[in-house]
Amino acid sequence: MRWILPALLMLLAAPALATQERMSPGNAQTLAEREDELARRDAELAIRAMTLDAQKADSGKREADLALKREILETRAALEDAGHARLQVIGGWLSALIGLFGTAITIAAVLFAFRVEKSAISAAVEAAKEGLKGERDEIERLLGEARTDVDQISGHRTRAEQIVADAAKIIARLPAGQAPATQKDRQTVEDAAAIAAEKPPAERTLDDLRALLIDSLDKSDWHAMRDHARAILYLHGSDANAAALGLFNLAYAYGELDRPSDAISTYDDLIQRFRTSDDPDLRDWVAMTLFNKAVTLYRIDRTYEAISAYDDLISRFGASDDNVLLGRVATAIINKGIALGELKRPEDEIMVYDDLIARFGASDDPTLREQVAKALLNKGITLGSLRRPDDEIRVYDDLISRFSTNGDPALREQVAKALANKGVTLGNLGRLDDEIAAYDELIYRFKDSKDFVECEAVAKAMNNKGAALGQLSKIDEAIQTFDEVFDKFGSNDHPELRNHVASALFNKGIALH
Repeated sequence: MRWILPALLMLLAAPALATQERMSPGNAQTLAEREDELARRDAELAIRAMTLDAQKADSGKREADLALKREILETRAALEDAGHARLQVIGGWLSALIGLFGTAITIAAVLFAFRVEKSAISAAVEAAKEGLKGERDEIERLLGEARTDVDQISGHRTRAEQIVADAAKIIARLPAGQAPATQKDRQTVEDAAAIAAEKPPAERTLDDLRALLIDSLDKSDWHAMRDHARAILYLHGSDANAAALGLFNLAYAYGELDRPSDAISTYDDLIQRFRTSDDPDLRDWVAMTLFNKAVTLYRIDRTYEAISAYDDLISRFGASDDNVLLGRVATAIINKGIALGELKRPEDEIMVYDDLIARFGASDDPTLREQVAKALLNKGITLGSLRRPDDEIRVYDDLISRFSTNGDPALREQVAKALANKGVTLGNLGRLDDEIAAYDELIYRFKDSKDFVECEAVAKAMNNKGAALGQLSKIDEAIQTFDEVFDKFGSNDHPELRNHVASALFNKGIALH
C-alpha cells in the first residue's frame, strides 16, 4: 500500500512535467507574469474581503451603539416620566401639607424628609408643630382683638346712626329760626353736628347739614350758618324743599351778620321761586320768608314796606285751612298792629287786632289762641294810650275770662300781664280796693310759679299792692306786703327780680317813716 500513493502522485504530476518540458522560454515568462497577476488580484481580493469584514464589523458596532443609545434614551424617558409622576405625587402632598400647616413649615418638613435622618425629621416636625401652635395662638389673639374692635366700631356706628335719627326728629319739630328748647335736645343736635363735621364736606347729607345749621344757630355762629346754608344749595339745591331751606337760612344768617340788604334779596329769591307752588311745605317756606322779610324791613326802619310784606302774607294765606299757615298769618297780623302803633296810628292798630280776634277768637289751636290773647292784651294797652280806661279794663277782663283756666304757659303769661295792667289802670282811676283785688287775684294764681314772666308779674303786683295799701293808710299791711316780696324773691339772682326786691325794701323804709 505504501507504494501505491507515490505512484499515483507521479501519475498526476507527469502531464505537468511533460507540458513544462514542451514550453518555450518565452511561454514560461508569460505564465509567470500571469501567476503574479493572479496572486496580486488574490491579494487585492483578500484586502477587499478584509475591508468588507471590517466594514461589516464597524456597521455592527454602529448598530450596537445605536441600539445602546436608543436604550439609554428610552431609559431616560422612562426615568423622566417616573420623575414627573413622583414630583406630581410629591407636589400633591406638598399642597396638602401647605393647606394644613402653612407654606414655610411644609417646605422645611419636606426638605428634612429628604436630607436628614428619621430622628431629625421628627424633631423638625415637632418644632414646626410648636411654631405653628404659637402662630395659631397669636393669630387667635389678634382675631379676638379684631373682633372686639369690630364690635366697638359697630356699636359706635349704631350709636351715631341713632343720634342722627334723633336729631332729625328734633329738627323736624322746630319752627324755622329756632334752636331746641331743652338742653337734652340741644346736646343731641350738637352730637349729630359733630358726627356730620367729621365727614368730607362733599359727602354730607341733607340731615347732616340741617344738624350743622341748627347747631350754628344755637351757638350764634352766623358765619358757619351761612356756609352750611350755601352747602345745602350747592349739594342739594336741585331739591325744591332743600333749596328753600338753604335760601331761608342763608337770608337769616345775613340778617344776623348785619347784612339786611343781602337778607332781603335772598328772601325775595325764595319768594320768587316758590310763590305759586301748591306744595304745603313750600307754601310754609314762603309764609315764613314773607314774615322774616317784614321783620328785617321793620328793623331797618322801612316800616311801610314791612307792613306791605305782612299784608302780602295775610292775603296769600289768610283763607288757608292749614293751622300752621294760619299761625303765621296771626303772628303777621299782631306784628302789623305793632308797626301801625309805631307809626302813631292807634285806631288802625286796634282795627287790626279786632280783625285777628274775629278771625281766630273761637279757635282751639294753641298757636292761634296765643295770638288772640296777645291781640287782646295789645288792644287793651292801646286803648289805655287813647285814655279809654273803661274799654281797656273791659278788654283785659275779656282776656282773663277766656284764658284764666288754661294751663298753657303762653296763655298764663298773657293772663298775668292782663291782671297786672288792670290793677294799674284801676289804681290810676283811684279805685284802690279794686286795684288791690286785681293784684291779689294775680298773686294767688301765680304765687307758686317758677316761670320768670309770671314771677316778675307777682313781684310787681306785690309792690303795687303795698303802695296801694300805703295810700289807704294801711301801713302795717303795706310793710307786711313789702316783706313778702323780700322773703319770696330776696335770694333770687335774676336782675329784674332783684330790682323789685330793692324797690320793696325802699318802699318799706318810706312806710316806716
